[in-house]
Amino acid sequence: MIKSDNRLHMVALGWALSATLASIFILCALLALALPDITVSHHWVGLFTLRAASSPIAWVEGVAGSVAFGWIAALVAAPVYNRIAEK
Repeated sequence: MIKSDNRLHMVALGWALSATLASIFILCALLALALPDITVSHHWVGLFTLRAASSPIAWVEGVAGSVAFGWIAALVAAPVYNRIAEK
């Protein structure tokens, strides 16, 4: 049986998830500023900060929270996936 290298690399996954979550946060925050009546974007922004989307500190908290959660997800998902993929 030939074993392929299907392992997830934790650092690459961490940066990929962080960039994805930060991008989604920024898009939703911009949408919340442009269309304040649409509550869906407010809910995503609310996952990372309690401040209004127009607040500069909300943007800092949101991006920092996105990066932190991206790395937490990578630290959990990569070892779990790699362990399951071994079998």
